[in-house]
Amino acid sequence: MRKKEILAGQKRLLEEIAALREETLEMRRTISELPETVPERPVPDNPGEDIARAHQFSRFPILRGVDERYPNHPMGAAPPGKDDGITLAQLAWHLQGYAAAHFGLRAAVGLFAGLLGAMAASRLVALTGKAAAMLPEAAASALGQLTELIPPRSPLFGSMDAVTKRYRETRLLRTVYEAGYRSSPCFAVINDISAVSPEDIARLAGMDQSLRLAGSAWPGDPILLRDGILRRPENLWIFGAAQEAAASAAPMRLHVGSGDHPMDVPYGLQAIDISAGRLLELLRAAPWEYPVPEEISAGFIKTAEHLAERLDISFDAQTEQQMPGFIGVCLACGLRPGNALDVFFYHKALRRLEYADPFLLRYELPGLQRFLEDTFGRGAMPLTHDFIKDLQKND
Repeated sequence: MRKKEILAGQKRLLEEIAALREETLEMRRTISELPETVPERPVPDNPGEDIARAHQFSRFPILRGVDERYPNHPMGAAPPGKDDGITLAQLAWHLQGYAAAHFGLRAAVGLFAGLLGAMAASRLVALTGKAAAMLPEAAASALGQLTELIPPRSPLFGSMDAVTKRYRETRLLRTVYEAGYRSSPCFAVINDISAVSPEDIARLAGMDQSLRLAGSAWPGDPILLRDGILRRPENLWIFGAAQEAAASAAPMRLHVGSGDHPMDVPYGLQAIDISAGRLLELLRAAPWEYPVPEEISAGFIKTAEHLAERLDISFDAQTEQQMPGFIGVCLACGLRPGNALDVFFYHKALRRLEYADPFLLRYELPGLQRFLEDTFGRGAMPLTHDFIKDLQKND
């Protein structure tokens, strides 16, 4: 019985060996039928580009490094923040308390309402004053974010090196790119916007547009780059610390004083978690929910006519377009209509007086003060009156 089992096993082994020999012969016949030479690959117009494609060379190593930090990032809708139920009024008061408690910046709530109004009006905001760089840092920290302090390189968004085929990436470009991965409000601060070229100022201001970084797509390009174009994320705001003269080139500006406003400092105040989508929703809805009152619009128009007649100064179209959104946000933050217009005049509209003829100012500023008192009431525009007094002192 055992002998029969051994013979059967030998027979099975011989059959398997025969089958393997047949497979080997078939493989040899297939190889012999292949052409002896491989057709040459056409020579590319740009050998450097062909090498880059073959080796998956990345022209954007810093941006690719950002991709690696978010390997499992969901590309769908951004998740809500746990504090998305907050209102603009609550947000302004929170920013005020947080800036005082953690940064020693004690300012009236109107400054933070103006900050939110400026964010609604423009993606680029120039900041002047002694505490200019501190304001966006405090706001970013209050929202649980870190500010990126960026040196004013030129060009600000970098450029392509024609020799190495590698893009000269900048810190601002990295910040813009990384904001596309985040669902929270993101902030960047240029520490000297006066050193930025007018062309880059225009690119900064058009944050709703796209950035073309390359002519076409390459293998190894960053994930969020589409055919060489980077879409600018909606959740990014850029601030620039500037001298008074340089700030005039920016679409929106705020003046930040030394921060000595008397107030009770709230200790233990924590950062809040609000999504950028919720913040944008609040900023965009404010002008519709809080339209500018007719008496404020009338006062704005009368002031514009007075300045044009007496000082040859006119509000540009951009100022007129920004006014409803800015004031609507201030009203949503709890400011009274007259105070909201006062904040807008102080931070934006009347700053054109800084560049007027000093001899003309000497004679016209007292009349402007009387006009404002007659139009809005005595003591109704404290920030604007203080600004005019400062102009008179500097005359």
